[in-house]
Amino acid sequence: MPDHRATLILDGLPVETLADLPPEPGRLLFVGLNPSPVSVAAGHYHQGRLGRAFWRRLVTATILPPATELDTADDALVAA
Repeated sequence: MPDHRATLILDGLPVETLADLPPEPGRLLFVGLNPSPVSVAAGHYHQGRLGRAFWRRLVTATILPPATELDTADDALVAA
């Protein structure tokens, strides 16, 4: 699974973040303000305790199938 880490220069200083992952046409787009430090360290969106809550909400809303493994869910599920 590819790593999505990116470095931006803000006010002349490097800031570690994650690259934007635009979906394919006709797919859902989730918009957030910024990735959590846990997600940046992992190189993937929606990681850690808050990330698992995000995936759980998608399962509850039937956007993802009930059998989705919350501990292994990754941005490929929503970026493809």
